[in-house]
Amino acid sequence: MKTSEELQNMKVVDLRSYAKELGIKNAKTYQKTDLIKKIEEVQNELQPKVEEPVIEESAKSIEINPMITEEPSFYEFVEKYNGTIAIETKEDSTKISINFSKESYKAAVQEYKDSKKFKTNFYCFDNALQHSIVLYPKKSIERKKRTESDIPNGPQSLAIYNMMIEHPTWTHYKIKSLLNCTYTNVRRVYLKYIKGTEYDKR
Repeated sequence: MKTSEELQNMKVVDLRSYAKELGIKNAKTYQKTDLIKKIEEVQNELQPKVEEPVIEESAKSIEINPMITEEPSFYEFVEKYNGTIAIETKEDSTKISINFSKESYKAAVQEYKDSKKFKTNFYCFDNALQHSIVLYPKKSIERKKRTESDIPNGPQSLAIYNMMIEHPTWTHYKIKSLLNCTYTNVRRVYLKYIKGTEYDKR
């Protein structure tokens, strides 16, 4: 193998002869500069590649993060497929990504789908492009407790309100028909006094 300096100092005739030895066809058609580039490309291809030693990392158990979950099966799943966890927090939302290698991603997604893992605590999406499973923690909804100030004053609104309390699964249309009132009024009472309370079961 010749260095770039050696190639530059060679005559064109010698370069073509050397190119022929390397198996380069039609060496006579190349200008000196182009021929040198071609020779260097072929030399690089012929040069034996030195394999870098593979450094094995010792297995590390993933620490439990209460911000994600304290469920041990979550971390066992991540470790099983050598996944890594990334957390991204924006204002009031948290995005958790479990990233896998291309080789282990398919098996990891299949297991998580078959066993419906984490779906009680997270909204889950699999991202094939990034080889990851993306989780968004579900937030518990605090229901408001009814107080006297939450009760409407008007007779019709009060009648609608009481019917919604007594029959929490009845539709707005049914209540409208029974009380002979407008749908708009029924919906207004629902939005103002019922929505988000323990009686919100529609």
